[in-house]
Amino acid sequence: MSYSQQRIKVIVAGILSLVVMVGIARFAYTPMIPIMFDQSSLSIAESGWLAAINYLGYLLGAVITARIKSIEYKDKLFRMALIVGVITTAMMGIADNVWLWAISRFFAGLSATGGMLLASALVMHWLVKHDFRPEIGLHFSGMGFGIVLCAVLVEYTHDVVPWHEQWYWLTLVSALLSAWAWIWLPKATTSSASKSGNVMQDQPPSKPFLRVFQLAYFFSGIGYAVSATYISATIQTLPGMQDDGVFAFVLVGIGAIPAAFICDRIARSIGLFKALSLTLFVKLIGISLTIVSGFPLLPMVGAILFGFGFVGIVNIVLTIAGRYYPSMPAKMMGIMTISYGVSQIIAPAVTGYLAEVSGSYLGGTLLAIASVAVSLSIMLYLSTKPEAKIV
Repeated sequence: MSYSQQRIKVIVAGILSLVVMVGIARFAYTPMIPIMFDQSSLSIAESGWLAAINYLGYLLGAVITARIKSIEYKDKLFRMALIVGVITTAMMGIADNVWLWAISRFFAGLSATGGMLLASALVMHWLVKHDFRPEIGLHFSGMGFGIVLCAVLVEYTHDVVPWHEQWYWLTLVSALLSAWAWIWLPKATTSSASKSGNVMQDQPPSKPFLRVFQLAYFFSGIGYAVSATYISATIQTLPGMQDDGVFAFVLVGIGAIPAAFICDRIARSIGLFKALSLTLFVKLIGISLTIVSGFPLLPMVGAILFGFGFVGIVNIVLTIAGRYYPSMPAKMMGIMTISYGVSQIIAPAVTGYLAEVSGSYLGGTLLAIASVAVSLSIMLYLSTKPEAKIV
């Protein structure tokens, strides 16, 4: 098999791993929240805490990933994370018990690290090692495909089977796809040189630059966490849109599918940091539109823009990490994700509490809008710095 043919299998394996570990293990929870409100004992405040616990697991996974240097060990952890992603999805349907759900969400967060950081690092490492362009836009389309897949499954099963059996259907699909991801991603081997013999040299940014970059990503994470958790529930509270929450989540996935691929092309023309600022602006507009009432089309457009924005941002940030650290891309990926993860622990819990008290998701969404605006301002500042021009 030629390297070009193998490249297709590697990218597809990465896409499938994101479908399993992020699209289903993480994001199936979002369209399931309104259904579980109706059919299980889940409360609004508990839904926020479960999302926060999920992000706590993701944060721990990012910390672990940032400390691991061996690419071969990353490969082993990736394969463990695939299995965990399937198991945690099944756990959500075993019993109507918030403690079991909390355990599931925590380990699903760990599993999501396998898709976001380990799989992307392994795919990027393989591409660089075999002299392909180190862009992983196609890889990150897996997030969008996963969101669409789980949203469609939830939509077409919720009138047929109870909530816990919906989780079992999601588990079955997850198990089938994880098998293909396992088989098609080759085991990683340690080497600092590509096939052509070029050594993969790191060119890290200054520490002050990296700290400010982390701060911008922290604020972006707040906007992501609120909307990614509550966008279905938020849109369902708008007048005349009570049945549109799951469909809105399908649109999030549709917007997410081409996002990373398009952002890669934009970044080639205007640079990674300018492309990142533009994508943050798209995300800001998207979140803002999800609370506009009286015009049903606008929240749906907002869902598409939000999906495009959050996947595009993650893709560009991790691509930047790969450009700064081509020999060990997961190093900076983990550092950046720690900042992202901290904000994601705080935001859903706060939003869930505010919604429980006020009966509205408006407060949490306004917090998300303000946070993304701050992130955009910081990123525009960083794009003027010399370190931004070397990637």
